[in-house]
Amino acid sequence: MRKQGIALVATLAVVVVVAILVFGTFFTTQLEIWTTRNDTTANQAYAVAQAGIQKYKTLAFQTFRYYLNNINTYGSELARYAQCGNLLTIGLDLNRDGTIAAGTDLPNGGTLTETILFPDGSRGTYTISLSISGPYLTLRSVGQYGGAQATVTAVARVSSKGIFSNAIATGLGVGTLNGNLEIWGSVYAQATNPSDFVIGSSGAFKMHNYYTATQLAQLFGNNFTVDQIRDFLKLQAMEQRDMCATLSVTGGKVKIWGNSQIGDASLPQGLSTSDGWNPKVDGIYVGSGTQGTRQNECNNVSNAPDVCVGGGANLYTSGGIGAFPYTNPPAIPSLSGPCTNAGKTWRECLRDLAANQGVVLESGASSIPSSLVCNLNTILSGSTLTFGQTPITCLDGTPPNAKGFIYTYDENTKQGTLTVYGTVNFRGYDLEFKEDVVVRYTNKATLFVEAKQNQGGNITLDGDLLPGQSFPDRDVLGLIAENTLTITGDAQNLTGDSPRKQVVMGLFYAGQRAIIQQNSTVFGTVVAREVCTSNNCNAGSGNTSIVQVPGLEFNLPPGFNLAPNTTSAFFGQLTYERR
Repeated sequence: MRKQGIALVATLAVVVVVAILVFGTFFTTQLEIWTTRNDTTANQAYAVAQAGIQKYKTLAFQTFRYYLNNINTYGSELARYAQCGNLLTIGLDLNRDGTIAAGTDLPNGGTLTETILFPDGSRGTYTISLSISGPYLTLRSVGQYGGAQATVTAVARVSSKGIFSNAIATGLGVGTLNGNLEIWGSVYAQATNPSDFVIGSSGAFKMHNYYTATQLAQLFGNNFTVDQIRDFLKLQAMEQRDMCATLSVTGGKVKIWGNSQIGDASLPQGLSTSDGWNPKVDGIYVGSGTQGTRQNECNNVSNAPDVCVGGGANLYTSGGIGAFPYTNPPAIPSLSGPCTNAGKTWRECLRDLAANQGVVLESGASSIPSSLVCNLNTILSGSTLTFGQTPITCLDGTPPNAKGFIYTYDENTKQGTLTVYGTVNFRGYDLEFKEDVVVRYTNKATLFVEAKQNQGGNITLDGDLLPGQSFPDRDVLGLIAENTLTITGDAQNLTGDSPRKQVVMGLFYAGQRAIIQQNSTVFGTVVAREVCTSNNCNAGSGNTSIVQVPGLEFNLPPGFNLAPNTTSAFFGQLTYERR
């Protein structure tokens, strides 16, 4: 009996052990099945999230390029003056109907949810969100599948390099940036096998990435009140916290030497980066991005790296020195180059524009249209037409539907008012804006000055040239000189004022050389084959300031939009995170 009892206990023990082993094996197997199922579900959720991020990265870049090509539709207040000119600030217009509607489009700060269908018939969903800050775009995709969730986040930098989104754009170089030349904004140079450095800076040359309202008043020579400056500039241009300024060169090399300073080390007291202020320029992008600091390798341009830095120069940049990022760099316009109208040059397109939507005033012409009321002899001396103390009317039709211009002058204030309707094409004349006269222009218009039989084609600004109000969204004057455009920097002696520095504002183009001399301040953009701070393009003696005004590239005066390939888009992924 006792032996049988022991056998029974032993048998039961074995059965229990076997049961435990079987259960353990079953549990382990089941756990592996559950784990595999969870892994599969999690992978499917990640695949869903990944599908959303890839789709909307592509859509974002396509939309950015679409906005640039349809700026009249999408250049809204918010987009025109978004920090760094990032048009995606308004969101993604997926329907391409000119409006951003929640539910069908993806607004900045908004979300969209879409469904993914798998081959086995199962479904997953992702919710995509968009956030824009300055030039940075953040896309966040949350994928869900079978109860599992995965999140993918991508941050990209969106930018466009356009001819008119710079303080200076040049096709040969910027000569020697010496003395006290200061630039607020970007510099762009496109050259072909130059024999010297495209940009050579020394002395006290400075380049800045921001300006405050106080600095703006100083740039105006402290001769205008803040309220007066608000009349000149669009409100959003009264200060710039981050201009995303770049020094970009393709086809040439750069030498930054002497006491030059690119960017600023810090912000003035009371300003903080947490409020969007950024003292550093975005970067220096030249050729393949090679750099050197030794004097012997930077003396000869043929043996020099793309960027030479030395001699006490200081660089304060966010992106450092790198390669030029655009595969299709924007071309500097040329009057003999192509126009957006196939088969025509830019000159021919400008002439057509003046003939159809303005007036053509040609030296030595046998006749003028009978509908045109104009006597240029009242402001003509030799081959030079002068806007100074003599009023003139040169109109075809009746304002506001007229074509041409009206110029009036007030002797008490020494202020002239120039109202231009459309595009005025001067052929065989030089154009001068007289010293000690403040010319206030109105409307969005262009003066195109051509040479004829080696005579004319030059523009000289001796006095102040300012908009009537709200530059650049309301009043913008474009000046196109076939040959040379000169801003003299002459001290202005106006009634009741001590001599003050010259201030001009507009969009300026010179087919050959733009000369911006000491004691002048330029607001807007200067485009030329070569930009100099003296007549001979040697070192300027200082006090020359050029300030890029944001939004000008989206508010071009007539004719400038006829120059092709003026903007190239860039979309680069910076970070990618999976959770």
